[in-house]
Amino acid sequence: MGTGSDRLTYIDGWMRALIQSRGASESPERERVPTEQSRATSSLRAQLRNASYEEGASALAPSRGEQEATVDPLKDRRANHAIQTAEHGRIKAAIAARNLDPGTIAGLQAYLAQETDWDVRPSGTYDLTTARAVYDVDAGTGGLAEPKFFADRGLFYFTRGAELIPPAFADVAARHPEGLTVSLYANYGNKHQGAEFRRRAEEHAQTYNAMGVDGNAAIMGLAIPVDRVEEVPQRLHQISRAVEASWRQMVDSMSIELGLPDRESAQIPKFCKIRNVALFAHGMHYGLSMNRENSYNRGLTDGRAGSNPSNIRGLALTASSVLTEDVRVQLFACNAGASTRDDGDWNQPTAGDQGGEESYAAKLREALDATGKESTVFAHITAGHTTENLSARVFGAQAEEAAPGATSASLMDVVFPPEYVAAQAEARGWTVEQTRTKLWKFLKRQIYKGSAPRGSEGMELFSDVETMAVEMQSRFDDHS
Repeated sequence: MGTGSDRLTYIDGWMRALIQSRGASESPERERVPTEQSRATSSLRAQLRNASYEEGASALAPSRGEQEATVDPLKDRRANHAIQTAEHGRIKAAIAARNLDPGTIAGLQAYLAQETDWDVRPSGTYDLTTARAVYDVDAGTGGLAEPKFFADRGLFYFTRGAELIPPAFADVAARHPEGLTVSLYANYGNKHQGAEFRRRAEEHAQTYNAMGVDGNAAIMGLAIPVDRVEEVPQRLHQISRAVEASWRQMVDSMSIELGLPDRESAQIPKFCKIRNVALFAHGMHYGLSMNRENSYNRGLTDGRAGSNPSNIRGLALTASSVLTEDVRVQLFACNAGASTRDDGDWNQPTAGDQGGEESYAAKLREALDATGKESTVFAHITAGHTTENLSARVFGAQAEEAAPGATSASLMDVVFPPEYVAAQAEARGWTVEQTRTKLWKFLKRQIYKGSAPRGSEGMELFSDVETMAVEMQSRFDDHS
């Protein structure tokens, strides 16, 4: 092709032409798409450029002398451990027969890395170190983690789903440059208000081009029904894997055409991971009944729902590898942002209101951040409609933006932050409290439609709070 500069020019033009030819202009991210497309293109260009360097990562590897000088505190334990190569071969065969999803194994490995002193890496492959760590946690397992080992520790055990036909790379890159959206709903059928949860999840999926599953294909615009709670992380891994496969096909074709080596070194872009996880189900302060039978104990739980232990940490550890660093979880469920059943109410929140420290939502945010994320979790604090409940809290990164140093904030304070309230009060000659009261009544009318046709504002405030905050402020300016 010529010089490195020529190759990069070719990649840039090739990528731009490809994205444009595959319908990027149809993206619902109207005003933001061009900038984000170019950002994705530049990222891939840089990755492939780095992959073309001859030295690569090997230049950073320690020399043989440095490796020999490294102290191995586990050397004797390795040599004398009950699990050696022969036993590991037996364990590997058993794992293969169970067809475990790599996400199941990666979640287990993330747990073992925290609970043992073995250097367990979340590779998704049941290696010798993993078997030894399992054995050290429970010698009765013989190094093989069975379903009970997972269940007793709140971990998720699920088999590998079908390999999905991936969506078109350019479509995903254009519509989800900052990360994928997934809409999941408890598949109650015709019981437990199941039809409404399904309708709202489907509306959410269509509005935000959520990645769903249709037969053996990953398709945008579809909500995902959940019969068993294990399907939540299973679907997240299945979808992320399909999108990554589409991206790797693109990288492979470019690498071959341009003669660039080592495509494995290219960093996986954000649109191969999941940024927004929307869950539609019945909820309580201790979790969501994310299953067909409406069971909290067999759903997403913090351990207060019954005999099963909390699986909050397990969900975070299992899903972490397929989530973006700034992941957002929207809990379209009752009470999930309240610490107790009586914690929330429909009244106007006080300025700077926090709370919900013992809620399911708060604990989920803490668990996600413990894996290295800067997450945000949205949740309702009372019983109400799945999308029209205005009594809500925001936990994590976006709460801190509304109130520096805070771990939670009322949805009202996120939509109408203190500086906006103060500016409105000064401009209109109202007190700050009068202004807040007017804003609360206005927000209530925007979200809660009562007997009128259902609106989408409550759904959008959870799913795209930055855009909707600007929209609500504009509406209030026009209204008043």
